[in-house]
Amino acid sequence: EIPASTPGRKPDPADSDDDAMSDPSNPLVGERQKFWDYRAAMNFFLGAMASGLAIVAWLAHLAGAMDAGTLRSVNLVAAAVMAVGLFFVFLKIGRKARFIRVLMRPQSSWMTRETWCVGVFYPAVAAGTLWPHPVLDLLAALAALGFLICQARIVYASKGIATWRTPLVPWMLVATGLFEGLGLLSVAAALGAGQGVAPWVSVAALAPAGLVLAAINAALW
Repeated sequence: EIPASTPGRKPDPADSDDDAMSDPSNPLVGERQKFWDYRAAMNFFLGAMASGLAIVAWLAHLAGAMDAGTLRSVNLVAAAVMAVGLFFVFLKIGRKARFIRVLMRPQSSWMTRETWCVGVFYPAVAAGTLWPHPVLDLLAALAALGFLICQARIVYASKGIATWRTPLVPWMLVATGLFEGLGLLSVAAALGAGQGVAPWVSVAALAPAGLVLAAINAALW
């Protein structure tokens, strides 16, 4: 029941019938968006790739396929790639001076949680570079994993886009991010080998991991 003091009128079923909701001139509908804004796309693309790279690099280090010094160098590259993605999403903000408000809703917003993960990832990478320690390397990897999961959940939580509400979507996006990260690591290793640089990551470890992730992504997609 609408209080008498509230301006407006009672809802009419005709407001939301098929005819009304298919009319682009209806303020409740708006013009159909036929493309994904490049700023949002770049954030998800680069963010997933960067976080996937940091996670895969830590796993490679854990498996003995990469030394600690190389891991921290790779984390710096991942941080740089992620920063570019975050810059693109900053361009998308309507009121840029109020960007700090993104931190205010950790209880309900996956974007807020994503931002908090960023707030852990960068200090962990910086501290791990200046004062190397396995705990800082682990913290950076966990923050990157949290970031990747949050990005996947942001897409899944977009209630207005029914296709993204498929339960497999978060799994697909996490698996894709890991696959992209492994791809970046593999390309960098191949380029280094092509320049006569001694291998800094074991190809024997990358190849089986790539096959497994390829199979997982194929199955999910």
